[in-house]
Amino acid sequence: MLSRALHRLRTLYPNSRIDLLCRPHLAEIFKLGFPVDRIIIVPFVKSRERILMCASLIRRQPYVYDLGVLFTNSFSTALEFRLAGVRHRLGYAWDGRSFLLDYALSLPNQLHQIDRYDNLLTALSSSLPPSPLNLLKIPDGLMNRLVLKMSEMGLPLEAAPVVICPGAAYGTAKQWLAERFFEVTEWISAAFPDRMVLCLGGPAERALIEKILHNRDKNGIHNLAGKLPLELSLALISVSACVLANDSGLMHAAWGLNVPLLALFGPNDPQMTGPLADNSHIIYKQVACSPCSHRHCPTDHRCMTAIHTDEVVEMLTSIILSEGR
Repeated sequence: MLSRALHRLRTLYPNSRIDLLCRPHLAEIFKLGFPVDRIIIVPFVKSRERILMCASLIRRQPYVYDLGVLFTNSFSTALEFRLAGVRHRLGYAWDGRSFLLDYALSLPNQLHQIDRYDNLLTALSSSLPPSPLNLLKIPDGLMNRLVLKMSEMGLPLEAAPVVICPGAAYGTAKQWLAERFFEVTEWISAAFPDRMVLCLGGPAERALIEKILHNRDKNGIHNLAGKLPLELSLALISVSACVLANDSGLMHAAWGLNVPLLALFGPNDPQMTGPLADNSHIIYKQVACSPCSHRHCPTDHRCMTAIHTDEVVEMLTSIILSEGR
């Protein structure tokens, strides 16, 4: 969701150096076509240690930064930039950090997250340059690595696979029911026998997908969670026929890569964080208790149980037949 704002920032400052700070697990994503000169990785450590470490990392660079754009809304990131000596700091007035910012904008309500990122840049220019939505690019070298890896696993990419992403790192509240994912994978395998069904996720999702697949691969259905690093998972998504995913990071990657997508939304409002590509589709049941921020539903998970297998199958059929590759 940040890609458009970064491309616009580059257009506004074509001759400036733009460095990006991020956590280790995000670094590979920012290598997929983001217009930055350098990625500075901030390790996972305790909050107080991270603030000092991040400030030190910035100070050790061979130049002083004129402007720090805070796309995050936390107090700690603003403090890091202040301690690091970044000359001017731009961000939203949130989390009590206004006094740390030179340009503190009011956080707008009812704006998609992409538009919130763009809105920050209006402090730098009243007219933002145009930029497309789908900006992630898979380099040829990464695709070659994927082809080799899939071949080593005995899964040659002869036809575009259907990718299923049943996890969601935020918590189980965002996850559709395991037994319904199983029903969908069985249906895809029977209806489209020429296409592999590949379940993706990180190591933490492997057990979930084993449960969905009843602890075994079969009939062209395979659990690749934890077997591919993030960058190869994204490369695999880029050549898929379509993706079925919960509201998750891999869901955002799919529409950023302009892949046909069916996204299942539960606690979050897709008007705020949903995919915006023309070939992205959403199933969302707005129940009385949504939106909410619970990691695990404290009641009956009605926002997800209201999504039935039949409607997912029907929409996936349409996507694979009309948009799938």
